[in-house]
Amino acid sequence: VLRYDKDSVVAAIAGGADLDDEGLEIAFDPTYELPNEKVMSGTWCGDDSFVYISSNQKLCCLIAGQTEVIAHTDRPLYVLGYMPEHGKVYCMDRDYNVISYGLSLALIQYESAVVRQDFAAAEQCFAAIPESLHNKVARFLEGQGHVREALEITTDKDHKLDLALNLGDLQLAGEIVGELTAQLPAGADRSINYSKWKQVGDQALKQGDINLATTCYSQGCDVAGLMLIAQATADRSLLEKVALMAKEKELWNVAFSASLLLGDAEGCVDILVDSHRLPEAVFFARTYCPSKLVDKDSDLFESWREDLTSVNTQLASSLADPRNESYQNKLFAEMSSTLAAERKREGSKAAIAAVPATRYQEEKNLLDVDVAAEMSQSEDGLYAKMGWTGSSAPSSLLPVNDSSPSEREATPAPVVDTPVREGSPTSPAVVAAAPDSESVSSPGTDGILVESEHHEYHHESSSDAASAGPDLL
Repeated sequence: VLRYDKDSVVAAIAGGADLDDEGLEIAFDPTYELPNEKVMSGTWCGDDSFVYISSNQKLCCLIAGQTEVIAHTDRPLYVLGYMPEHGKVYCMDRDYNVISYGLSLALIQYESAVVRQDFAAAEQCFAAIPESLHNKVARFLEGQGHVREALEITTDKDHKLDLALNLGDLQLAGEIVGELTAQLPAGADRSINYSKWKQVGDQALKQGDINLATTCYSQGCDVAGLMLIAQATADRSLLEKVALMAKEKELWNVAFSASLLLGDAEGCVDILVDSHRLPEAVFFARTYCPSKLVDKDSDLFESWREDLTSVNTQLASSLADPRNESYQNKLFAEMSSTLAAERKREGSKAAIAAVPATRYQEEKNLLDVDVAAEMSQSEDGLYAKMGWTGSSAPSSLLPVNDSSPSEREATPAPVVDTPVREGSPTSPAVVAAAPDSESVSSPGTDGILVESEHHEYHHESSSDAASAGPDLL
């Protein structure tokens, strides 16, 4: 795009410059360049605006060096001219059909003034722009970097939300999403705004506004975001809410993690059952809440057996039921101490929950206590001395142990070297341990045992079973 320099031409002629067929080189100054575009036809609209049709059939307007697409044509057209009183550009095709496109002169003048940074003139031109074009003006201003002015002009809620987030005005962004949600008709799917709530919540979290982030994640049902905040702030009530929301949405991994952090062992078992992981549910119950296996009203073990029957009848019939009295002394010798430890834990839940997360350094040694081992020795053992049944802090009566958990010598579990008899049933969930009917589980081990048709017992410790299960966390 070249601009004619009238003053230079007049001065050159007055100075007696030689004029040849090529004219004066100084008569035109390069102003703008349109890369990768070929102009087929065009016309000027005012002093700074050039309307043209490109070779790829786009009707464009060049305003002070900024190109804006007015329309895409479906056939080659030629620009006839622009009529400011009509606010339209007139074009013609090869069949002499005339087509018009709306182009507000006030809009052209406004955009030209903004590009020149003549904001006083732009304000005067804005009053003449129809309200229907305000959203177009707002997007133009955003492209020019005037985001706050665009926010004041636009009437599009989605665009206003993007601008508010761009400016970091999270309170306004939250209000906008709330308005969008409130405008939804009754019975409409509110999940369409979940992504907007999450967008505002993520920005709030980056800025450290935990309260606003929690509100946004709650409105957007962002369970993962709420889980992160609950863990970071040690908010037990929020964690309980996360566990409930995750169950309703069948997000089993999040629900299990939240319940485990809450110390809700029975809730973890229920989640494993609801997610159709019966073997894992049985082994988890055997380790953390054995009452779910031995209670008369519990059908957990029977559910596993019935489920396994559809896969392997022989293996299902060989499972040893902890409620069977003939197995209790041989295969589940430590069940009584484990049940006692569970009762102690249930009775001390309130005291444990009352310990704030800020006391982690003082209370972390409690994580290394082998509750079942202490209960198997005596009701008055270490676990009973910890004061969990009272209101005092658990560590107030905990004996000092100078050695770290990694430095303590672990007691190895008894190992039976006799191999498994060929033909005995095995599965990934159980491990063979003894070859004859007289063998029983070794003292100090805890597990689920399987009786085969040859009266062999297969044993797996609870800790090994937990590690063999699927990755739930």
